Amino acid sequence: MKNYKIRTACIVVVLLMAAFAARSAVAQEKGKSLKQPLKLEIKANLVSIVEKNGKKVTELKPADNAERGDVLVYAITYTNEGKAPLKDISVVDPVPKGTVYIIGSADGKDTEIGFSIDGGRVFQKPPIKYIEEKPDGKSEEKEAPADMYTHIKWLIAKTVEPGKSGKVSFKVKVK
Repeated sequence: MKNYKIRTACIVVVLLMAAFAARSAVAQEKGKSLKQPLKLEIKANLVSIVEKNGKKVTELKPADNAERGDVLVYAITYTNEGKAPLKDISVVDPVPKGTVYIIGSADGKDTEIGFSIDGGRVFQKPPIKYIEEKPDGKSEEKEAPADMYTHIKWLIAKTVEPGKSGKVSFKVKVK
């Protein structure tokens, strides 16, 4: 009987992990996941530099295909589709697998931005520090490099009124 309970618990955990992995960005209100009324739309665009009239110009194109070294911009538009204002909203998005976050690229008007290096459990403002244990038993505080960043969180400072939208974004480089 005990083995059955453990197996069932493991299956539930795996299913929950799969459900969260399938959704790229998550919206929260005061620590609770929002099912509705906040709609999230995520777009990935390839950053390309082209010449126009003799000048180099940055263009964004849909990221249908990306190659090693390409820079992508992920833009998340959030819209309050409900009938009541939403306060203390946060949007959390993982850094996509196969990419590295470009430090300093996260943006969002009226937001406080935090970053995680532990799979989205703890968020901090940069520079992100961590403790490395040395073979001799001593500890050393280090600054996390870009490839350690796993998640980005935007805390939206203002109330999102019904029908209103906002946008947050960040850049990554394809490994």
